[in-house]
Amino acid sequence: MKVERDAFAKINLTLEVGDKRRDGYHSLTSVMARITLADRVTVEENSVGSVRFYTDTPGIDKEDNLCIRMANAYFKARGMSGQGVDITLVTNIPIASGMGGGSADCASVLECMEELYGGLEDGVRQSIARSLGADVPYCLKKKPCLCTGIGDECQPIDCASLDGLWLTVSKVGEKLSTGKVYSDFDALHKDNTEYNHNAVVKALEKGDIYALAHGVFNDFERVVLPASPEVARERDRLLSLGALRVVMSGAGPTLVAFFDDEERARQCSKEAYKIMQ
Repeated sequence: MKVERDAFAKINLTLEVGDKRRDGYHSLTSVMARITLADRVTVEENSVGSVRFYTDTPGIDKEDNLCIRMANAYFKARGMSGQGVDITLVTNIPIASGMGGGSADCASVLECMEELYGGLEDGVRQSIARSLGADVPYCLKKKPCLCTGIGDECQPIDCASLDGLWLTVSKVGEKLSTGKVYSDFDALHKDNTEYNHNAVVKALEKGDIYALAHGVFNDFERVVLPASPEVARERDRLLSLGALRVVMSGAGPTLVAFFDDEERARQCSKEAYKIMQ
């Protein structure tokens, strides 16, 4: 039997970076949303009794990645031995872009495994997701969420229609080391900026695309934009072409531009996307 799923990219509509915790992670507050840009994951039972992984995408470890780990974690949680699956991944989400592609693929593998072999208890499901990455719990959600903790505690948001809002995605330059981005951010002078995640939550609930675009922000831009002039230039280009707002997703370098006109969005990029509700 074979099961297929789309694995949707996530974007950070807001991202506030807090203090470093004792476990080495940073506290985060972020409004996250999925968009219609997606990878495609296929999981098929095999008779060899092990997990095999296939992709044509360069840069993905075919022997040890989140998809393989998720399948093995599922089998372990169910106490299943001697079972195997073949996982095939077709990517559209840019690799190392701050859009959670690996986490989304991982979450979709779990959904495929549950369809093939049966669902897990929610507590077990969440425990496995957290063990594989801070973004994985969010990628199991179907709605925008206000995420706290290290990004793994997700409160769903009831989102109204966002008709009229179009997004473009631009990955420019090389991704900076996430560890270095955090380290450089920690070295910054911390001002008394007041963050308003609630304004973005309310904009989603009301379907107010202009309030949404006005409210987006990302703490990491304070580090990445000065270190990556090409990212700053791309942001300025998108704004000059009519974007309502441009924000970086995750630790970058991907920029997400917000438009209220589909044609204008497509003039800036080959593809235009929607926020999934």
